[in-house]
Amino acid sequence: MGYIDWLTTIIGLVYFGAVEVNPLFANMTRTNLAAFTAIKLDATIFMGVLCYLGEKMLQRLKDKNSKSYVLSRIILRGGYLVTMTVLLVTVLNNLIVVAETL
Repeated sequence: MGYIDWLTTIIGLVYFGAVEVNPLFANMTRTNLAAFTAIKLDATIFMGVLCYLGEKMLQRLKDKNSKSYVLSRIILRGGYLVTMTVLLVTVLNNLIVVAETL
């Protein structure tokens, strides 16, 4: 999903004159798309690795019925859900911006 966010942002910026509204990236998208791409995709990879490692750590636990396991699993799955929801809304927003310029 992070890759799709990056792709729709780049398409909007390059082909449709969209403007990045995230203040952390706004100036960078106007001056250095390569750096923007590297940071955006690295952040996506980093989050994926964190989620993978979190799941892997949970699977190593022997007592899968303990309260700490159940709570940790709920928190990890909640994090997945929140991350995917935010990225989905971002991608949909990017697509709407591009569609409005057509």
